[in-house]
Amino acid sequence: MIITIIAIVLFVVSIGYLKYETEGWSQPFMSIITLITTSVVLVVVSIISICRLATEHIEYQKMQMQQEVLEYRIEKIETLDSYAEVQLYHDVVEFNKTVMHNRYWANNPWTSWFHFKSIGDMGTIEFEWGGIEE
Repeated sequence: MIITIIAIVLFVVSIGYLKYETEGWSQPFMSIITLITTSVVLVVVSIISICRLATEHIEYQKMQMQQEVLEYRIEKIETLDSYAEVQLYHDVVEFNKTVMHNRYWANNPWTSWFHFKSIGDMGTIEFEWGGIEE
């Protein structure tokens, strides 16, 4: 979010510098470079934000289904062999990392528009295996 605000401010300032001509070529040239750069940044930010908004519901449903499957596998852990238990533990750790990653970046003021807040709001899965708690 802050990245976008900074880009907008630089965009407006560079337009302001272009509007008021000054002597020399350095200042208008730098204003044009800043204008082009911030325009590109704003276009990229807009595309990323729109893509994220369009896919947020789908990604949330995928994570919700993955959480349900993992919880079901935890309930049926007695029927699993040792390799399946290791794989289950690995899957739970990966799921929890994804949730915590989204939680961290969705709450970060610099990048909050680029990450799924709904996935960050999901709970992590509590799982204890072999004396290791996740």
